[in-house]
Amino acid sequence: MRFPYKSKFRDGSIMCVHEEESIETTQDIIQNFRPEMIIELGTSWGGFTLVLHEAFRDAVLHSFDQPNPPRKVERRDLFGHDVYFHNFDILKGPGLPCHFLIDLCMDDRYKKLLYCDNGNKVLEVNRYGACLNNGDMLGVHDWGSEIKLSDIEEVVRKFTPIKHELYEKNEWSTRFWKVVKK
Repeated sequence: MRFPYKSKFRDGSIMCVHEEESIETTQDIIQNFRPEMIIELGTSWGGFTLVLHEAFRDAVLHSFDQPNPPRKVERRDLFGHDVYFHNFDILKGPGLPCHFLIDLCMDDRYKKLLYCDNGNKVLEVNRYGACLNNGDMLGVHDWGSEIKLSDIEEVVRKFTPIKHELYEKNEWSTRFWKVVKK
């Protein structure tokens, strides 16, 4: 199901800080991929969490954000039953790296999408993206400003880019790769 995005808001109640024009392409990529589990790092207001959820509602969705974030998801009623919000600092918290998150990423029973958009995308991709299995998908936000290929080249070297030309042509800040490890 698709819904209209008004600027960076859905119905004025939930903010999404991604380019409005990129949402349809992003949802198409996710729908074609058909993940069984979506793992989002960086919930913020929950706008992109909703984009991910609406793209493929059959997937279990785990969204991680800082404990006691200054922004919180206020419209949880917009989400289905298999959406879980975790407040844990995956970058600085005790017991790092976050073993629960690593276990989710490594679980080979599910076809997964890991979307990195928390406080340190480079660390997120290098720490958690490296745990993905063949056939999984990796996505990042803030491409070109907070993260670039040279930052994560070792991890994504054997990954296959997905429709980067559309994102590059339109200067959108999201990128996707399919995991094809040898």
